[in-house]
Amino acid sequence: MSEIYFGFSIAQTNPILHKALAPDAPNRKQLAQGVADIHPVLLCEALYAFLFDTDSTIIAHATRMLKELPDDTLEEVFAFPYAIPQVMDYIARGRFKSPGLMPRIALHPRTHDVTVQYVVENRADLTLLSEIADHAHLLRRNPALIRIIREHPLANEPLRKKVNALVPPWEALPAELRGHLPEDAPINVRLSIVQGLLPLEPDAFVHLLFHLFFDPERVVSTAAQDALRDLPDDTLLAAARSGRAAAALDYLARKHLERSQWEKASAQQKERSIAFLSRLLDNEHVLDETVAFIARETDRIALLEKIMGNEERLRRAPEIFHALRMNYLTPPERLATIAALNPAFPEIERDYREVWAPILPKMSEEGEALDFEEVAFDPEFIEEDPESSKKRLHEISSEKKQTLTMRIYKMSNLKKQILARRGNRIVREIIMQMQNTILHECLLSNPRITVEEVGKIAADRLVADEIIRQIANNREWTKHYNIRLTLVLNPKTPVTISLKYVNQLMEQDLAKVGKNKNIPAVVSATAMKLWKQKKRLRR
Repeated sequence: MSEIYFGFSIAQTNPILHKALAPDAPNRKQLAQGVADIHPVLLCEALYAFLFDTDSTIIAHATRMLKELPDDTLEEVFAFPYAIPQVMDYIARGRFKSPGLMPRIALHPRTHDVTVQYVVENRADLTLLSEIADHAHLLRRNPALIRIIREHPLANEPLRKKVNALVPPWEALPAELRGHLPEDAPINVRLSIVQGLLPLEPDAFVHLLFHLFFDPERVVSTAAQDALRDLPDDTLLAAARSGRAAAALDYLARKHLERSQWEKASAQQKERSIAFLSRLLDNEHVLDETVAFIARETDRIALLEKIMGNEERLRRAPEIFHALRMNYLTPPERLATIAALNPAFPEIERDYREVWAPILPKMSEEGEALDFEEVAFDPEFIEEDPESSKKRLHEISSEKKQTLTMRIYKMSNLKKQILARRGNRIVREIIMQMQNTILHECLLSNPRITVEEVGKIAADRLVADEIIRQIANNREWTKHYNIRLTLVLNPKTPVTISLKYVNQLMEQDLAKVGKNKNIPAVVSATAMKLWKQKKRLRR
């Protein structure tokens, strides 16, 4: 489906999922297939964790589920403030038919800069570019976004002016650095600084590099970006102690945390980034928001321990406690101790629990999460033996039909969607009668759906246009004559699709279509013209 940028492990998921994700869990295959009545937020965490499983079947199921999850389900996930950034990155890189998800992803508070940059470069329209430009903090902490938007083919002059206004002025540089970089310095002087040709202290060098990252000349900006990425170890670690380059250190912290979790990074690259982050956490001048970012997103216990050990910073910065609370790797017993440091912390804890309350599954009397085995689907909904597969809904008893229908209607939207993809024929007929576009999309992705069932959906005059298009774009279905005829006879079918198939109709059906007053006039007129031509040729 898409490139996996960020690595992941079971430990990085909500603890409530750990038992179900374990290699010996009895229902992990069901979970990988999405057949579990859990909130989409938890389902996405589980599916992403399964992408790193050792079982190729589990990986295949999880990959397919992440590809097939309806957009409105993912909208719900990305509206959740604690959605994990790894899933958002994966969806951004793979869901090319889901442009509506991109604003949610790009503007989510947990989305990594590398993901925002990918969306801006590859998935953004003018509206989204303008929305991102309104979030000045995103562009100020990652100057690459200013350059990309400025050079974007869709960007207009007002948008370019807006992002250019975010470039820090020369006067923002400390006085001692302005002597190295005059306000009107020519390109060759700016490039000489980027190339390290001036005798500068590491923190001064990094500070100037970050300033030149905003440079209006692309050659200077990209050279500064590359230099920041490839800083020698001694320069990088020395800069981590800087007391005057907080913005540059925030940028480097985000880049190195991303690199420490990058799936393609070598062990040496990851450890180099962790060493920098560890050194950075010893610097009292680092911004609290930088420490909070590391606390929220790191997968290294050693970094968390370092953050939790700095009681002075914790007391003054409630956002760091909140970030630690969001990180599933933070030991609960340590959180309880830290909560006593600041009277605001217990309130943060209550707010956090309130946000999660609607998401978490029911708890047992012992306070443990229910096994997914207990919320899995009844086999009556899924299994399809040869006899039952021949039955129609009207052939079963009215009592059983009413019972099945009511059970399905009472399900959550997510469970209905999963059931539509996995259910047997009787279940599919019940769901087919629900006028719900997303459920119809799910039905069409059910591998057991028959051509006859597709024909019923294609004939439905209340079905959404996108469902008609989905059927028309499937060659396995449209190779059947009855499907093509049904599409032509449905007034909801787009004219371009109807005209494509009207030329393939038999003479007797052309006459029927030509006399049909419910379909677009251009379609019936074309059919009548073709019918007359065939009738004339037959004489």
